[in-house]
Amino acid sequence: EGPDIVRQADLGDNWQMAQMRVSVPAGDENSVLLKVKLGDEVDGYYYLEKGDDIRFELIGDSVLYQSPTTSDRFTFIVPETVVTTYTLTFSNPTEREEIVFLEVIFPIDADLFFPIGSN
Repeated sequence: EGPDIVRQADLGDNWQMAQMRVSVPAGDENSVLLKVKLGDEVDGYYYLEKGDDIRFELIGDSVLYQSPTTSDRFTFIVPETVVTTYTLTFSNPTEREEIVFLEVIFPIDADLFFPIGSN
């Protein structure tokens, strides 16, 4: 199940913002993918709306950032590498669903999308 998009908006001519609620099933994970270009800058934050434990990882060709806290802020600039798709993954170690609010600000020509799973 993909995130629930709360709000999307262009911020001037160069930036866009997406706010969403990400449902993370018990003992599972949910991801948001961001396709960007070399040199692009990305900024965002998240906080736990429902639940009491969530883990966050920002992954390019390796783990760039990990946070075991229930809220955090992140910023990164896409380095001069071949990686242009980054994965923002929330992992739920609990036995109940957790709900995360996520805001991401990224270049207007970048793409935000969600993986499709099958059962």
